[in-house]
Amino acid sequence: MKCYSVAKYNLASVKKSMIIYYSIFISVLIVMSYLQKHYRDGNIVSSGIEISTVIFLFVIGLNFFKENFYFSQSNNISRKTYFKGTILSILTIAAIASLLDVIINRVYNLFTKSPTGYDMIFTSFRDLETAGTTSIWIQNNDVVTLLNTFLLQFSVYIMIFTLGLTIVLIYYKCNKLMKTIISIGPIIIAGTFEKLFSEIGIFIQNILGWNTMNPYGAIGTFIVVFIILIGFIYLLVKKAIIKER
Repeated sequence: MKCYSVAKYNLASVKKSMIIYYSIFISVLIVMSYLQKHYRDGNIVSSGIEISTVIFLFVIGLNFFKENFYFSQSNNISRKTYFKGTILSILTIAAIASLLDVIINRVYNLFTKSPTGYDMIFTSFRDLETAGTTSIWIQNNDVVTLLNTFLLQFSVYIMIFTLGLTIVLIYYKCNKLMKTIISIGPIIIAGTFEKLFSEIGIFIQNILGWNTMNPYGAIGTFIVVFIILIGFIYLLVKKAIIKER
């Protein structure tokens, strides 16, 4: 099917970037492990390092549209097929990144205590951090923990990736004035309705399972946001025009 060809092309377009990113990422962790062992207290905890992957995938999402879309249109590939191939490639990239991050984290924990986002929010690490006793924390490597860590990271990654892609598609369709309004609008709204955003923050904590320490609420929420975003992407791709370069 043509959508698999689109997905294959999309994957090839980010392959080099992912190799460079993970090469740098692993190199930094090696240096940090060395410094931890030789120059620092062994009880120091290095947490949430997968946030760098979140930033990386967001940037990839911001750069995932134009070249790939133009290539598909120049090869007479329908927009529906392009859309399907794009979603398939996003899921594949996120799955690969999540799997690599889980593996890298477990290896890194052999040298330095490094809880993942899942560990920090949904395991006993949170209580130990509150009590100031994270030095006694030991990472759990049972199947449920590994699977939940993978699923949480995967759901975050697909959401962040599609968010970046949605933003660039919106910008692609807007003129300069609208781009400026979209850029500064959220900042003005956040400053004007500070109390409202505070209440929204509490609501988000609840649906993400912060109080109940239930990871499936967070995973489900991120997947729902992903589905909503791909709906926007479909509509934007359907109406996107080819602009002169």
